[in-house]
Amino acid sequence: MATQARGEPFRPVRRERSFDVVVGQLEAAIADGHFEPGQRLPTERELAELLGVSRPTLREALRAMEVLGALEIRVGRGGGTFVAQPRGDTVGAALAALINIGGASASELREFRASFEGETAAWAARRATGETAAQLGAIAERYRVAAEDATTTWPELIPIDVEFHEAVAAASRNRVRVAVMHGLLRAVERVEMLIAATADQALHVRAAHDLDAIATAIADGDPDAARAAMTRHVEEFGQLYERAEAPHRH
Repeated sequence: MATQARGEPFRPVRRERSFDVVVGQLEAAIADGHFEPGQRLPTERELAELLGVSRPTLREALRAMEVLGALEIRVGRGGGTFVAQPRGDTVGAALAALINIGGASASELREFRASFEGETAAWAARRATGETAAQLGAIAERYRVAAEDATTTWPELIPIDVEFHEAVAAASRNRVRVAVMHGLLRAVERVEMLIAATADQALHVRAAHDLDAIATAIADGDPDAARAAMTRHVEEFGQLYERAEAPHRH
């Protein structure tokens, strides 16, 4: 059994919503430092006894935390349940799963993106180096060239758009923003496909102009302009996604 800091972290849980309580106690035990990344948890039998729950309930909670990237379950010799090493892509994948499973609407995504991505662009303008600004400009140019090609489809532009927004987050030099952006964009790809059948070249070019304006403001080190350009871009396209989504929600 793993050595535990600060006393015993687990207590028997009540039967009502025991699954949620088990997850909550496991999360708290990790957050409070009772178990460090890479450390093995007590065995299933020991945990079930400590928490006062059945092994099936415990396994359900452990699997849920594994999906979220908080735990790693290893089988075979030397196996067991271990606290996962935190990784930005794991956090992003968990966030994307939560947004998609929760059925977040295009309106909810637009509302969150407008403030979050606007501020991310502002921080990128404050912190971007010449190299990262040049990278953003190159991605925006690649998007423009593709958008001006009449044979390019909207689904072909989405990966370039995602790359651009992730690069803006990276330019902010804030790992929390990078992780959230990664998960957010994985969810946004779902709503972007809503306009695939109706997006025309004029819309493609308009999006290209938006990305160029954002990249230029960041390269100029102008947080206010970067925030305004990103917010305007997210709001405009978010409204398109909302209108396209409406018939599917009724």
